[in-house]
Amino acid sequence: MKLARRLLKALAWLSAAMAATPVLALALLTTEPGTRWALQQAAKFGDLAGISVQFDDVSGNLLYDITISGLRVRFGDSLFEAAALHLRWRPAALRHRLLHIEALALTSPRYVGGPGEDAAAGPPSIPELGLPLAVRLDRLALTDLTVAQGDGRFALARAGLAARLGAERWSVTGLELEAEGYGLAGDLALQPTAPHALAGTLTGWFQAPDQPRLRARLSVAGAALAPRLAVEVTEPAALRADATLALAEPEPRFDAVATWPRLAWPISGEATYWAEQGRLAVAGT
Repeated sequence: MKLARRLLKALAWLSAAMAATPVLALALLTTEPGTRWALQQAAKFGDLAGISVQFDDVSGNLLYDITISGLRVRFGDSLFEAAALHLRWRPAALRHRLLHIEALALTSPRYVGGPGEDAAAGPPSIPELGLPLAVRLDRLALTDLTVAQGDGRFALARAGLAARLGAERWSVTGLELEAEGYGLAGDLALQPTAPHALAGTLTGWFQAPDQPRLRARLSVAGAALAPRLAVEVTEPAALRADATLALAEPEPRFDAVATWPRLAWPISGEATYWAEQGRLAVAGT
């Protein structure tokens, strides 16, 4: 009888410990020291997979609002680092198969990639873009982004957007990009399954050194690999261009028509050449 009572007590203790373990783990992640410890353990598992993860400091907690300072991730020949990563999300939304990120901000993110891979032969294609969870990103903010791969380099002073990724529609709203010499803003939506319908409007500006600023508006509709484009230039002169693209062909084709009320050259200053009520049609591969 004593042995049976001891076994029952041991079983009760083991059951209580097993039931308490998830609760204790969650409680641990709500604390800053617990979050730091959990990230350190995750970094050790990354080492086993050939991914080196390092960081200087952590503030906040992993179950709601966290800031990681001095983040460095190395995998193969590639390196990603950021002065700071701030994440605020709602883990309770996972119960409804939704990844809800309220804010994701990266300060001075930098990606350095290894040698670029050769582009695959043949026409481009888009795979089915299904996700196991729906994704809601209320705001992504990047400042001082740098991407370098091989001899190429890309930089943005500022970028921001919101996104929704669902089973039937992927959308990006409030897109804002700003870099030296150009800026872009707008909204885009994509159907994640065939025929991958694409729709959206972008407005932007571009200015080369010692040249007048170019302002334009781009509207896109149709299948992603066979889109219809409409471009309206407002500065430094009025011009409209409509085009269709066939990108899935063995030799991609285009067909475009541009019209304008008056074009002059040079663009700034006194015109030497000009064309009134012009129209230009071009097509090819």
